[in-house]
Amino acid sequence: MRLYAWMAVLLLTMSGSTLAQDYIRTKDGRRRAVVIENISESQVSYRDYYAPDGPLYTLPIEDIDQIDFSKMSAGPVYDPETAVVDARAVSNHSFSWSPFLGLEYSYEGAVSDHWTLIGRVGITPTGMYAWSGEESTHIEFLHFPAVTFEPRWYFSLEDRARDGKRTTGNSANFLSLRNSLLFTVDGPVIRMIPMFGIRRTAGRSFFHEFTVGPTAYFGPDGTAGASIHVNYRLGWYF
Repeated sequence: MRLYAWMAVLLLTMSGSTLAQDYIRTKDGRRRAVVIENISESQVSYRDYYAPDGPLYTLPIEDIDQIDFSKMSAGPVYDPETAVVDARAVSNHSFSWSPFLGLEYSYEGAVSDHWTLIGRVGITPTGMYAWSGEESTHIEFLHFPAVTFEPRWYFSLEDRARDGKRTTGNSANFLSLRNSLLFTVDGPVIRMIPMFGIRRTAGRSFFHEFTVGPTAYFGPDGTAGASIHVNYRLGWYF
């Protein structure tokens, strides 16, 4: 890989200034039409072929599956202070599983480079309760059907890309507000959770998330309550 990277840099230096269409195929299956400007040991910098005067983007080498070169054109050396990192939030469908019988389908739609909106339906775990009597100890896990709406802000996408870390499939840290309507045996309950989360992806389709935050409940007949949310999810996205 080291030899390949420096040979590519040499070719870039020797090539002419004619605009040429190259293609980058990333490991998540996306194919970009680009003009490659520079290749280092850790990343590739390029411009959008259809907006050659636009910003300079970068991709970590580890996220690239294949590069199809046409006639490479010379360009400026990558400058981390001025380059725009190609680490934008992406839309996806997913199925996920949480401990204690949580199973949900989600659609996450990207609305900007860092913001997404998530709609989710399924069986949602809501808590664990334990108590002990004179003769036994009882543990109960609660889970209910639910509909969830969640705006999410991925705030570490660009930092991870600049460090050469994986950002595929929104692999980054985030802040979000999870709003759920739970259908319990006592009636509908609204649950709101401002969360800090860590999402990481693996391979082409798998992800896991850890989230934590305070929870507020609003139930039937004006009842209300609060608790602490801690959750871990495993899933498959596509």
